[in-house]
Amino acid sequence: MVERRQCGGGGSVGRRTRPGRRRALSLEALEARAMLSGSGSGQGSTYAQLHRDIVIAADIYGGEKSAPRILAAGYGFEGIQGVPGFLTENQVPLAIAAGAGVVGELVGLDPAAPLRNISSAASPIGIQQAGFSEGTVTETFLDAMPIEFSHPVLPGTVLPQNFRVHLNNGEVVTPLYVAQNPNYDFNERQTIVAFGYFGNRLPSDDPAAVHPESFEVVASSTPLQFVTPTGLVEGTGLSLSSSNPYDPYNGPTLVGAKLSRLSLAGDYAPVGFPLSVGNHGVEYYGTGRDLYRLRLFTSGGFSPDGVSGFEPQEFARFFQLSAAGPRGSTVTIGAAGVKYRVAGGVLEVMGIADLGTGLAADPGYTYAEDHDNQFDVIIRASSLQAVRALRTVVLPDPRSGTHSPIYNPGGPGTVPVPGYRYTQPSPGQTFPVEFALASPATVSWAAQSLSAYDQADDLAVAFRLRNAASGEWRLTSSSATAASLVESGEWLLVDVPFATNPNDSLAVPVTELRSERRGDSVYTADPRRIAALQRAGYVEVGTPFTAYAKPLTGLDPVWSLVSRGGKHVVAASKTEFLLWHKAGYRPQGVAFYTVRFPNADAAAAPMAATHRAERMLVAAAAAPAAAHGTAHGTAPDAAGSATGDVALTTLQDGADAPIRREAGSPQVPPASARGMAAIARFASRAPSARSAGVLPVRLDGGRLGGMGTDR
Repeated sequence: MVERRQCGGGGSVGRRTRPGRRRALSLEALEARAMLSGSGSGQGSTYAQLHRDIVIAADIYGGEKSAPRILAAGYGFEGIQGVPGFLTENQVPLAIAAGAGVVGELVGLDPAAPLRNISSAASPIGIQQAGFSEGTVTETFLDAMPIEFSHPVLPGTVLPQNFRVHLNNGEVVTPLYVAQNPNYDFNERQTIVAFGYFGNRLPSDDPAAVHPESFEVVASSTPLQFVTPTGLVEGTGLSLSSSNPYDPYNGPTLVGAKLSRLSLAGDYAPVGFPLSVGNHGVEYYGTGRDLYRLRLFTSGGFSPDGVSGFEPQEFARFFQLSAAGPRGSTVTIGAAGVKYRVAGGVLEVMGIADLGTGLAADPGYTYAEDHDNQFDVIIRASSLQAVRALRTVVLPDPRSGTHSPIYNPGGPGTVPVPGYRYTQPSPGQTFPVEFALASPATVSWAAQSLSAYDQADDLAVAFRLRNAASGEWRLTSSSATAASLVESGEWLLVDVPFATNPNDSLAVPVTELRSERRGDSVYTADPRRIAALQRAGYVEVGTPFTAYAKPLTGLDPVWSLVSRGGKHVVAASKTEFLLWHKAGYRPQGVAFYTVRFPNADAAAAPMAATHRAERMLVAAAAAPAAAHGTAHGTAPDAAGSATGDVALTTLQDGADAPIRREAGSPQVPPASARGMAAIARFASRAPSARSAGVLPVRLDGGRLGGMGTDR
């Protein structure tokens, strides 16, 4: 058994609760849990939100072709997670007694400081609210271990049974709770945090010390998986030695420092995690093409005292950068807002992003940082050559007295208790910069089965559905709505093609417009198209999700196309776009911008082939009418016709104008069972865009307009 000690000098202050010995929760904690059960109505529990298989533009460290590996698996801190009754600042003595650091000067202020700004301890209800458990958290005084991987982890495989912690006394421990919190942004899914009983607070050279010696990924019925550019890769068998943060100057360090162009893609969290709203570099510093993101990936949360967070303007307090200078010199970049001449031009650190909501708070002590393992240093460069001059990130040795020490969340706070032992600061470090300028080296993934999602609203993905009888397409970000449509027997889920619902100030609502008469739905963020569609008789239904209206770095265009019969579709990749166009659909321009999921691409060819087959069926149905002399009219008629079908064609400015089809023109018939079978056979033989001989379609006089590049 692990002897739990938290005092200095090896003095025991009592054994913490061990597995199998459960301490009853206080009435106050139970009441808080009851309050939580009603939070986030329609959104699913925080546990469910963290376990949805959604990864959006998440970084790979070590290069796109590298194999997944563990970057760090250090012991975090002992005994301060699951402190019973610690719900408000009135219970701060409970956190102190558990050995948690406290920022004493923030107690008793008006307005009150966020509790996480006062102490890094958490209550059992806080652990549940953070998404570590779907049910009641009964274990108390838990230890923590953050584990950092090179690739994002598939969220649904973050389960305790997939991990083992080997202790120095020979015990092998399975974590009690694991979650991707506080690294819950969709582009931050490389880190998991494990809670359990892993050791005490003694340094490694103490004979009574107990601490993790190594961490291992083991087999299970739902094994750990990583998202890679070639698909999912199982992580079973990975292992790495651990470290003890109670050894002198053995605190958190960098495990990654990746430089890429500044992007907001995927830089938001599920709705149950509000600290991550609008805190990325684009929100802080703008959309300039001369802006870059140096993402610092850490082995543990970084804090100046173990409790307090970093603030955007504090680069000079913690970091330095080194760069190649003119004529072979080395330049040290030590402050934000200062222009440094380097080889190839000028560099300027703007500040640190991915912290709290906004650049500041009023009063300042209420600024709430997200306390995750990523910090984004935003850099303005006069040229690509200048930004390539960067060489290393430096964490200055705190013993030099020039910079703040850096602790993990087990640090002392500002009022440490004499005789208590807290985690140690970082030893200082120089870490090389990894360049990802030609390609961002990111991956995106979303489960393509509706059964993989809990039923909730406003998810970070779009569900694309099709009515097999009418040919209508529908988009929604509600898995509950999608499930209801499928259960009706009239709709089929086609795929989950792209991300939705970013929550920063640049996001815009995507409007759904519908024509009941045509059985057609259109989705766009373009006000001009909305107005044109309304003039054509479409009615605004609502806003099923948010996306972006501009082609910002890291985003993919989603195009709108329309058939000659007036049915609209969207295409989220160039391949899909070209296939739809080959099937006879006309481009309507970009509907909005977001991040597409490449693992949805397999559905593109069968979908387009299905509609090519449908077009053949329609042509066959139209032949008799054509033989009797029925013609298609093309005269514009803004009001449409009481008897004719109104199609939409593209004008040069991208707006839509109605074209009247004469009464008696052939209509698209509902597909018969035999026809649908023929369509299915046709779709199964669908060729790729390359083998089908699809040629690029000029949308803007010379290139594929708004196409961007495939991710």
